[in-house]
Amino acid sequence: MISREQALRTALYELEQQREENYAQEREREDEVRAASPEIRALLDRRASLLGQGIREAFGNPEGAKALSEKITDEMRNLNVSIRSQLVLSGFSEDYLQPIVKCQECRDTGYVGELVHNLCTCVSQRILRIMMSDVGLRDLETQNFNTYDAGVYPDVPVPGRKSTQRAYMERVRQRLVQYANAFERDEGKGIILYGASGLGKTFLMNCVAERLLTRGFSVLKISAYRLYDVLRNYQYDQSESELVRDLINADLLALDDLGTEPVTRANNEQRGLYNILAERFSSRRAIIITTNLDRIQTLERYGDRIANRLYDAGRMSVYQLFGEDVRRFVKP
Repeated sequence: MISREQALRTALYELEQQREENYAQEREREDEVRAASPEIRALLDRRASLLGQGIREAFGNPEGAKALSEKITDEMRNLNVSIRSQLVLSGFSEDYLQPIVKCQECRDTGYVGELVHNLCTCVSQRILRIMMSDVGLRDLETQNFNTYDAGVYPDVPVPGRKSTQRAYMERVRQRLVQYANAFERDEGKGIILYGASGLGKTFLMNCVAERLLTRGFSVLKISAYRLYDVLRNYQYDQSESELVRDLINADLLALDDLGTEPVTRANNEQRGLYNILAERFSSRRAIIITTNLDRIQTLERYGDRIANRLYDAGRMSVYQLFGEDVRRFVKP
């Protein structure tokens, strides 16, 4: 697996490429506007000339630099007002020539903060995407709320239930949309999706993960089997320590298929799972879990320390999925 340092270098390189794309698009827009409007072309030339003139005069007359700066600032402001007005008259939006950035928080630099530079959320998001690209986040491109299809669920009454499987799943979907749209960092509210295989638990988890990534939060998705492998490696030689750190610090930890991992005689991995849950809960970081286990089965397999945390009503919303295996209704 790629290391965090490698992922950081890749993420910063991607941002460098993003800035170059931004600059190229800005130049294309200016060329387009210049060709469309002689008036705007003249205003842009005047603005460029004024800036160069101000720099030369400031170097030549340091004593008068402040007064010159104020004069140029006023003229620049007037020029920009005229440019925006001419843009609208020419059929463009008034902000068409504004600098282009994808991340408003760091303006595509990758860092935030005045005195102390910290990594922007968008970089953390890129890092986790890169590090976890081999264990599931690629599925988010096709498994998200926009691709969710309620039609795969039977719209017939489920024996012993007051609802059809489709209607019930739609209610669950709506609650997960609300959760993802209202998600805030360090609130610590989590979700458990449990039920038999083939009911769409992982798909719904991916929907939530994709929405949070789109909103700029960091998400780490990992299978329970892979998690136990990581914990085992970390216990014996402290390898994958960067990933262990992300397991604790990601805004959302998406843990898939809890209960499918092997059970060892020493149960060291269960202690590792408990420690991760304890750290995340104490720092109010959210977790979403899919599992085939109900509460009683979770208690029997993991003990009360883990089960009580996972089913803490103050921290976790629990949704049981029921009905038919929908995979047999989906065309390959």
